Amino acid sequence: CAGGTVTLTAAALSSGTHASMNAIQTDPAGNVSSASGNLSITIDNTAPAATSTPDMTDASDSGSSNSDNITSNTTPSFTVTCENGASVQLYDGVTATGTAVTCASGTATLTAAALSVGTHASMNAIQTDAAGNASAASGNLSITIDTGTPAAPGTPDMTAGTDSGSSSTDNITSNTTPSFTVSCETNASVQLYDGVTATGTAGTCVAGTVT
Repeated sequence: CAGGTVTLTAAALSSGTHASMNAIQTDPAGNVSSASGNLSITIDNTAPAATSTPDMTDASDSGSSNSDNITSNTTPSFTVTCENGASVQLYDGVTATGTAVTCASGTATLTAAALSVGTHASMNAIQTDAAGNASAASGNLSITIDTGTPAAPGTPDMTAGTDSGSSSTDNITSNTTPSFTVSCETNASVQLYDGVTATGTAGTCVAGTVT
């Protein structure tokens, strides 16, 4: 013992709890002290299981669907199931993104740092337990960040079936709920307007057109 303190290193300890780590000192004259108080420690060298595959939150998944993993949000959030007390980190491929979160009640919500526009095919998570053991990476979630404004759809064209009268192409009709076709971006949600007032129900563009 030098300067009133000493550092003692244990021989290899088995995994599990060691409830009575203590010390005994012997002075230069050979007098032996009683045992110190006990310190309980746990040896844990087993890696935790991988978290669940990240699931983008509904609030982060913007657009016509909140479950298609296509969003204009560049900092989306994801939920994972995990080991209580573990530190959980989100990854974009092999690159950590956002701040690690402590797992509570078996779940964690992870928010990415700003992601670039395009496809991020390998959003995954890794958890590290209280002993510092890291899990394998979770399964991958592929997401798309799309912040571009789509081109305007085509000018509405009244369908022949709703353009009543002597001509099916003169846009004069007795039908008070006429239908129109427009060219559009596939999978986009398209809304018909009467001036600045929405009318009818939005439709999903399929194969470049919607009615």
